Amino acid sequence: MDVVCDTLMVEEILPRLPPKSLVRLSAASRRYNALALRPDFAARYWQRAGVFVQPDEEEKPKIPFFLTVSDVEAANLGFVADLTFLPDSGLVIAHSAAGLLLCYNYNNGINPTHLYVCNPVTRQWVALPELSPLSSSYWFGLLTVVGGTRFQVVIVTWPLHDLVVFSSDTSLWEARQILLPPYFCDYYTLDVSPVLGQSGTSYWIQPDEDKAIVYNSTSAAHNYSIQVINLPPQYIIGCEQNRCLGEPHGGGGGGLGLRYTHANDSVFEVWESEVVGFEWKQRDKVSIAVLMELNPEAATFLRNGDPAAGSSLHGAFTPLGFHPTDDDVIFVALPGAVFAYSIGHRTLNLLQRTHELESATPADVFPYVHPAYPVQIPPVKNSSIRQESRTKRGSIEVPVNEGIEQRKRLRDQACSQDS
Repeated sequence: MDVVCDTLMVEEILPRLPPKSLVRLSAASRRYNALALRPDFAARYWQRAGVFVQPDEEEKPKIPFFLTVSDVEAANLGFVADLTFLPDSGLVIAHSAAGLLLCYNYNNGINPTHLYVCNPVTRQWVALPELSPLSSSYWFGLLTVVGGTRFQVVIVTWPLHDLVVFSSDTSLWEARQILLPPYFCDYYTLDVSPVLGQSGTSYWIQPDEDKAIVYNSTSAAHNYSIQVINLPPQYIIGCEQNRCLGEPHGGGGGGLGLRYTHANDSVFEVWESEVVGFEWKQRDKVSIAVLMELNPEAATFLRNGDPAAGSSLHGAFTPLGFHPTDDDVIFVALPGAVFAYSIGHRTLNLLQRTHELESATPADVFPYVHPAYPVQIPPVKNSSIRQESRTKRGSIEVPVNEGIEQRKRLRDQACSQDS
């Protein structure tokens, strides 16, 4: 009888629950927890793989999109790129790593004050201590998670003088110096938006050059974490602003290889390197005209924009990013739509009909992988600004209160302790 009940739970009942509710149900008993973590169930319920896309806007941030291999798969996952469970409005994704997101309040795009580490699947989150004003309005953040027990956030500003680093071990923001190679600023620029990898590595593709600057935030010696790498030569004209870097499945950044693509109005190329910046090999090269012949639906968008909108927009074939686990898939934007391009099959599968992503660049794309189990946020030690109070029952930590009122109460408590 128990076997029949367990089968009914796994096949019919548990899949209908939202992840946040399933986390709480799992905390109610060891039996429910075991069912929620059964390999056959967990693989299809918890696992997510795709990219978040959130175009950078000067006035108001756009709602993020989550793209995966197909629109059918996205519907089956029931996963929406929705950050409304966080207490602040107008939040922007800064980085993604180990199934978690680093987000910040927009604040007119300058000097974020509130940053959050969250799990968009289980909707658990923690607020970081308030960040003091930065020395520059140009900045980005990198999140790294170590062994699932602690995390680090590195804020990088330009001009690149200091790093601001938060560790969950200390619950403090600390300034650290970074030394650049001699004459670095005379030859290279970091005032372009970088592509951020899941490994905690940032990549600045240099304008009008076949080079990129690489910074690895996980390096123990920050003084030696900046390097210059070569990119495949631009044999095709007009692709300078239409280039994209990505890490292979499992993350690069530590010498584990890179992926690269560039395109113009006539040619689309894909390259791979087993060692970061060395021995690039061309994996795919296809004429845009041939690709459109093979994919008439995509050709309609490229010629006329979104046919449903009756527009007459003309635009480029724009690579946005690589799928984080499927090495065959590249996400591509055309006027009025986003497609998943299969290298092996030369097919373009329509994912989204939208004009919201026409301004998106590879710097607005965040690869995201959630494993086949509920990822917990490492605790912030010795913090007086803990966002969530939690109780722990069984093997899953359960948030017992969330939202603005909880955050206000914790702030009041911290203020009363200081006084």
